[in-house]
Amino acid sequence: MFTAAELIHAYSKDPINNYRIENASASFLQKNSVCGDEIEVFLLLETTDWILIKPDDDLSNISLDDLLIKERSRYWNPAIQTVAAASMLAEEIEWKKVSEVMTRDYQYMKNLWLDMSPRRRRSVVTALLGTRNVIYLLTNKIIQWFECVL
Repeated sequence: MFTAAELIHAYSKDPINNYRIENASASFLQKNSVCGDEIEVFLLLETTDWILIKPDDDLSNISLDDLLIKERSRYWNPAIQTVAAASMLAEEIEWKKVSEVMTRDYQYMKNLWLDMSPRRRRSVVTALLGTRNVIYLLTNKIIQWFECVL
């Protein structure tokens, strides 16, 4: 078992998915006011029928159970805890149903690695909150509060 420090170092040293997705279904700039981190999260979504979702598509008749995360990326250069958590999250949610991702919270992130201090918990969930906000953006509901994932 790795320590939190070892995982953070490994994932932040060689982060995955650090780019802007061209033609993303949507993106969202998530800010963490505690440490000043900003991370822009991009999602490319696809229906279970293999139809790509475009930014202007109407999703009102599509269930979150019928949407898959085809690709997730992030852009910016936040704190190493945020980079590591974003990389781990990218690995975990690719090709998952959007409805499943919407249930993720700090406990889920904690299960991926070790518990963090209360101050660092926001860093761990910044990418997760940004990911959920991309989905909320597509469904016209934005959440800004970390409490929903902590």
